[in-house]
Amino acid sequence: MRRNRTLAAMAIVVIMAFFLGCSDDKNPVQADQFGEVSGTITFVGTWPSKGDIQVSMWTSWPPTGPPAAFTSPLTPGVLTQTYKISGLSKGPYSVITVGWRDPADPTGAKVIGVYSGNDILGVDCKGQFTVQTLPIEISDAKLKWSDVNIRANLDIANLGEISGKVTFVGTWPTAGDVQVSAWTSWPPTGPPAAASAAFNRDNNTQTYRIQCLTQKTYPVITVGWRDPANPAGARVLGIYWANSDSVGVTDGRGITPQGIQALPINITAGNLAWKNVNIKANLDFSK
Repeated sequence: MRRNRTLAAMAIVVIMAFFLGCSDDKNPVQADQFGEVSGTITFVGTWPSKGDIQVSMWTSWPPTGPPAAFTSPLTPGVLTQTYKISGLSKGPYSVITVGWRDPADPTGAKVIGVYSGNDILGVDCKGQFTVQTLPIEISDAKLKWSDVNIRANLDIANLGEISGKVTFVGTWPTAGDVQVSAWTSWPPTGPPAAASAAFNRDNNTQTYRIQCLTQKTYPVITVGWRDPANPAGARVLGIYWANSDSVGVTDGRGITPQGIQALPINITAGNLAWKNVNIKANLDFSK
């Protein structure tokens, strides 16, 4: 009787081992399929009064379109905080950025920080990278990346910009630069507060953009030509005013006819990005 009980117990053990083995074959232990990136964001500057700040990962270079992955909005007002991005598909990620999105202009975002592997600010006030970015690759060899730390400049989020179109009439000068300038005084004196890049010659309809503008009122926006033989002086070819189909000045001295007044641009936290600031300019006033 005892021998029969022993044989029965052994049979049960063998059957259990068989079923457990079959279970393991049908449901093998799954290796981790997704990756994770985490680190610390150290902010400098003043936290913007509105808008979200997030960490984003990109597979394209330079980063375009929507990011491949991103965090939830970070906590406003906290200058040092951690983040984590989970569920990352395997593959290379070309750049990791910290960005701010203006609620008044949700289609665009400003880059205020980038991962470079160094504890430095890696972008300028225009959001252009000033350091070599450091890519991340999620692979079986390394699924989890920690200490992906980034330093970010909040003051970039508080800067404004002006953009629009300039329509030129007349003949392009053979020398010198034509550009749009923002001034803090009226009439404009001294150097401008900021200016666009110089326009391409011989193209009579061009767009422009002036970035890195501090929050204040700019009473006049001009299109001007600078004589390379007299860099201290410039000729006014047009101003921004209520009628973008009219030059708004009588000659290169910037004199406005009676009844025409320059329209000021007021950069505020609620209106950082001024678009469609369109101007007509007379190239013949450069002569």
